[in-house]
Amino acid sequence: MKGITYFSNNSDKRNHKRAYVNMLVNYSDGQKIFTDYLKDISMGGARVETLSPPQKGVILTMTIPTDPPIKLNGKIKWVTKQKFKYIFGIEFDSLNYAQESLITDFLTSLFWTNNDYLNNI
Repeated sequence: MKGITYFSNNSDKRNHKRAYVNMLVNYSDGQKIFTDYLKDISMGGARVETLSPPQKGVILTMTIPTDPPIKLNGKIKWVTKQKFKYIFGIEFDSLNYAQESLITDFLTSLFWTNNDYLNNI
């Protein structure tokens, strides 16, 4: 998959390494279904770009279109405006073993050439 960048920064206070991606993702707040762009993902959460500002604290169910699809629950932790769009961060709820395995497989497929990343999953 082209356009994927590994990102880690010593000053970054996140607990998990992230991958920048640019792919469509579906998510729902229980009332509506949205399709927007997943911009990065880690074992702990994701960042999504949208034109409609969501509310901080909203619980979402997100589906990442992999094979098989990865379905995750999470909470919007922050929202910021960037010109004509909004970026928000989702913190995943406690993941079960199957979800952890699917995310690990997805991240591994993004970083299969980066041994440093694979050794730190």
